[in-house]
Amino acid sequence: MFARIGIGLIIVVLGAGLTDSATAQTSSATVVDEPSADGTRAPVPVEPLEILDTDYPLESLIANEEGKVRISVFVDTQGRVSLASVQTPGKFPRLEQRAVAIARTRWQFNPATENSRPTVAVVHVDVDWRLPLEPVYEYQMLAEDRPIPRADVNIEIPVPITSHEVREYDFRMPSTRILTGYGVVLVRYLILEDGTIGETKIISSSGIGFLDDQAVSLIKKRWKYRPARLNGRTIKFWEYARFNLSSPDTTPRFPTRICTSEPILGQTISMRLPQVSDAVPVSQQIHIDPQGVVDDAIIQTDKGWMRFSKPLVKALAQQYHLPTARQARRPDSCWMESGLNVRRMPPGPNQ
Repeated sequence: MFARIGIGLIIVVLGAGLTDSATAQTSSATVVDEPSADGTRAPVPVEPLEILDTDYPLESLIANEEGKVRISVFVDTQGRVSLASVQTPGKFPRLEQRAVAIARTRWQFNPATENSRPTVAVVHVDVDWRLPLEPVYEYQMLAEDRPIPRADVNIEIPVPITSHEVREYDFRMPSTRILTGYGVVLVRYLILEDGTIGETKIISSSGIGFLDDQAVSLIKKRWKYRPARLNGRTIKFWEYARFNLSSPDTTPRFPTRICTSEPILGQTISMRLPQVSDAVPVSQQIHIDPQGVVDDAIIQTDKGWMRFSKPLVKALAQQYHLPTARQARRPDSCWMESGLNVRRMPPGPNQ
């Protein structure tokens, strides 16, 4: 389970909701058709029940949770939802809680009637949560520096089997030198067929030689993976890692605005010394068009990199106010990181 900390812009988007119903949403809600006694009429939604892509809990997106939830909705004589509850608790309590909250705060019904008079009643609603995400393969590279093939093959992305946690002493400066300021180093590394690390290359230096060297050393000595597989065959695979480091008296810059022609699909490791948080960084990459508008976005999930649906991208774009490419002196096509942190929590009783 996750609890949100160090909240990034995507947190503002998810749960904020969209008013533009012209764009198709991924999830849905349907009133269960049940027989009524003679002379009675069940509550009927004033408008079609909606589950927006922006309703999806952030933690459920990252964990790739989806499935059906049935809730009981109590409707009063005014057609308002007086109470909502989960009919049968399942394995995704976050989705259940969000469905109940949506029913209580957004849905309106024409009340049930008995002998033409309004009466209280209960309706059951099936909420079908479907991830507003799709896999992203075209920017990830095999060992031969060629993109992952499309859906006609079976690809398994490498999975870490050792901790990528950064300890406070990992980036201590030698002797009595004190690190001040802020640095970012981007490292590309090759995961071999046995899951160990082969070739490494610094793509973008932090400007601090010690930080660059320590980042590479940490990857080579400590990281190990369950290797990638293509059509059942173990293969080499390129990955990226971005290390962010700031000294205790420095406010980290967020997001790190390094503009690239393609998204850098790897994990982001934030290191603020001394390290006091058990935050798990989650990378999010946004694409900015020449006018400074966000028109694409992808996020790192438990099952790899995923692209946002159009409604999610539209909502995310509303949270950014960026200069044009000309004003910022950046390329017309620009990918940059906009990450966030979540904290791993013990699973709940229903998980």
